[in-house]
Amino acid sequence: MQIDLTLAVNYVPAALCLVRLMGYLSLMGVFHSGEEIGGFTILGLLLWMDRVIFRVYVKNIIFDSSAIILAVYASNVFLTLRTYNTKPHMSFLGAVVNFGWMLSAVCMILEPVHLRRVFEKRARLYHVVPAFITALAIGAQIQVHAAHEESGLRFFRGMSFALLSLVWIYVVGIHQSQSLEPLRENSSHFIARFSPVLYVPHALAFLFAGLASIALAYQYYQLFMSDRLAQQEGDVEMGHVAQEQPVSRAEYMPVIQEDPQEYEEIFRLAKQSRSAEAAQNNKAL
Repeated sequence: MQIDLTLAVNYVPAALCLVRLMGYLSLMGVFHSGEEIGGFTILGLLLWMDRVIFRVYVKNIIFDSSAIILAVYASNVFLTLRTYNTKPHMSFLGAVVNFGWMLSAVCMILEPVHLRRVFEKRARLYHVVPAFITALAIGAQIQVHAAHEESGLRFFRGMSFALLSLVWIYVVGIHQSQSLEPLRENSSHFIARFSPVLYVPHALAFLFAGLASIALAYQYYQLFMSDRLAQQEGDVEMGHVAQEQPVSRAEYMPVIQEDPQEYEEIFRLAKQSRSAEAAQNNKAL
């Protein structure tokens, strides 16, 4: 199934996703420090009901919008639990893990030719490797203490993750996917690529958001140039075909087949008519 991105109706799911996410983040700002656990319980139930309603009654044929909201919810729960840890702040090893996670995520966004060939030969790795890297990076931060973040910073994290994911879906995901079924049913395509903006320290989150934006712009430029090159090659091929097979004027004009017997019959009838007229004139004289 192909999606026509020139139609505005295909961007409605993205708009609904952003509106729902902003509503959730606004509710998050209501809870004060120490009240997050109870608030997260209520929000978790509401988000689950929201997911069920949207999957049953509001069909999204492009992507699973609830997966983006649930990913933001899970990151907020994780960061809140880390504020209760008594372990020290991020060490040098933690910084190495975060930088490695960010670089691997940017590499997955860019998808170099060699990496793409490996994923094409082993399709299962396309899902396993990003999920494994994300789980390993998050697991390495479980016992690390994190400072409490204000609602504005959480809003930046959530909206950056949603916007980056939506841009990737509409710019890269739809064009690369032969069928939209994997993109709709498996959300790891975009969650694993942009999760660092939700979990790394806020200074690194700003840095990753900028790097991911540049990588997406580069991907868009590559796709645009490849489509333009393919269109030019198609035009050149059509021109060669038109030159090799010129259409003559005679192909458009009807062919009239002349039958000699028809002319002989016409001359015979004309001859008989003249003979009859001559006989009548002789009788009259």
